[in-house]
Amino acid sequence: MVKLTIPIPGFPIGIAFDPTWFKWLWNKRPDWMRKRQQGILIIGAGGTGKSTLGRLLACESDLFGSPAGKYRESIYLERISLEDDPKVEIVIAPGQKLRRSVSWDEIGRDIREDLYRGIVLVGSHGYHSFNQNWQDHICYQENDTSKQFLDRLIKSGKDDELEVIRQLCSLLKQRRSIKKLWLITAVTKQDLWWDKSEDFKQFYEQGEYHEELTKLLAAVDKHRIQHEYAYMSLVIQSFKANNAVLRKNLAGYDQPQQLQSIRGLQKTIGELIGWELKE
Repeated sequence: MVKLTIPIPGFPIGIAFDPTWFKWLWNKRPDWMRKRQQGILIIGAGGTGKSTLGRLLACESDLFGSPAGKYRESIYLERISLEDDPKVEIVIAPGQKLRRSVSWDEIGRDIREDLYRGIVLVGSHGYHSFNQNWQDHICYQENDTSKQFLDRLIKSGKDDELEVIRQLCSLLKQRRSIKKLWLITAVTKQDLWWDKSEDFKQFYEQGEYHEELTKLLAAVDKHRIQHEYAYMSLVIQSFKANNAVLRKNLAGYDQPQQLQSIRGLQKTIGELIGWELKE
């Protein structure tokens, strides 16, 4: 098993990266937090990697031991209980537009009732997986080359990521709790864009996404919300439409880089929980 120990603010020891690290961190929460039984919401556009991330956090999958499978669209809210504390859930929201119009009403109720201590907002810079031939996709236009289609798909995907954050902002405005809430923008599929990291990060940290994020954070008291970015690759694989490769994963991006990216997410969650525990 791969282990990399990192320090976590507020805890006497570091955390070794293994399939049980999130359980270990969760079990360190104090008694008052155990009574709250708040979960974590994973939300984002369809095809960005929410289910994969949720299962990794819940220790239902091994980063290197679970082979990448074909993309499957989530239809309903997925609720994964932590094995060591079944009352605590990781909730994964469907991301397709049609699904959001139905399932996100329930998410809104959960947010109003303060059922989440943290929200992970997942994006992938428009590289949104789908389960059909690319010529049958709504973004396809007659006589498109695969590159033309991919450019249009990415643009549509980024627009949808902006719409998701707007919808989340609307939900957070209804939150009545004065308790702390943390938020992570988790950008996946780093193995596809690693060579142009600065350009891709600009969209999230300085561009249109940042503008919408600023509005979202303003919807909550600045002393009660904390946001961080995390960039990662959950699965190393080419971006495909069925068996057609639309973009190859980058040469040189391999397991050490992938592990480092997940390690960054681990560190970010630890720091946010440390912030949450402060008076």
